[in-house]
Amino acid sequence: MAVRVDQRVIGLQDLRKTLAELPERIGGLAVRRSLLEGAGVVRDEARNLAPVRKIKGGGHLKKSIVAQTRGVFRDGKGRPVEHRAVVLIAKKRGKVARSARAYAHFVEFGTRPHSVGKGSRLVRGIASGLKHPGAKAQPFMRPAFDTKKFVALKTIEGRMRREVAAETAKLAARRRSA
Repeated sequence: MAVRVDQRVIGLQDLRKTLAELPERIGGLAVRRSLLEGAGVVRDEARNLAPVRKIKGGGHLKKSIVAQTRGVFRDGKGRPVEHRAVVLIAKKRGKVARSARAYAHFVEFGTRPHSVGKGSRLVRGIASGLKHPGAKAQPFMRPAFDTKKFVALKTIEGRMRREVAAETAKLAARRRSA
């Protein structure tokens, strides 16, 4: 005899109640998976928008954009937040030898004209007459977030619903067999 378990989560309160019933480790895993999938939406858009230099072996910046989940943090009001997903520039990614993390902010926000010369003082650069014209901003992270944040939320919600339904079905099956 087959028993069908149908779990529906209508609102946020129902979702919180169902998550509270799940074992802590499983609930946290479901949250992390959901957040990571949502962050993946923003990551993919950032990779699409990231500029690539037209040189051999270019694309370090694009390859370095990753999505990760992090552990317990505190939000702006000091309350503990269980999990957080971030899209960031990784230190090293695969065979990428050069760290894009060192220059990603220059690409995103641009640079002003500045002196280039021996030493770190502005006076020395001006004295030698070397000036960098600056670089135009080529934003990729902020536009990716702005365009995909609602899609990411829907992705997180959909994955969370699937994860909770699957875990509650497993929990119900264990209870029936015990």
